[in-house]
Amino acid sequence: MNIRKLFLSLAFSLFALCSFAQGEICREICGAKFGDSYTNVKNILERKFGKPNSWDIDKTCITYRGVSYGGIYFSTVLFKFQYSPTGFSYFNRCIMASEYKTAKEAISKRDEIKSVLAKKYKMTEAVDDDGFKYYYGGESPQQDNFGFCIDVIKLDGTYAARLDYGPYQYIDEEF
Repeated sequence: MNIRKLFLSLAFSLFALCSFAQGEICREICGAKFGDSYTNVKNILERKFGKPNSWDIDKTCITYRGVSYGGIYFSTVLFKFQYSPTGFSYFNRCIMASEYKTAKEAISKRDEIKSVLAKKYKMTEAVDDDGFKYYYGGESPQQDNFGFCIDVIKLDGTYAARLDYGPYQYIDEEF
């Protein structure tokens, strides 16, 4: 009888642990599922945000400017795609960023993004080569890796706070 209770307890614990981990998988952003086709993602985004500000002729990137998502304003949002040799498209990356004149402003925005995502995801903190903290968390929908990174990057004379989902590999599979 005690062995049965122990087994049931372990089974429920394992189920709870698996359910918790699955809740952290980054499966979609802005209503668009990672791995979905260019056409489907473009249609979803146009219903949500209207016509994009730009898109590449080769259909590898859709760009929006001035987007609010999850209560956070981003000056630029990029939706990126990869293609198989046979021409199938896969939504594999989303970069949400805001540009600033000073590092202090970008750091403040990075911290705002982190505080919102920390409500849903566990994150790990690290420091990059420029001395900026960055955070990564969630789980990739494809690989055994993190799902997103929140960081500050230097641009030409400016700085950007960035939330970067991916890139997730749907083409280059490995054993």
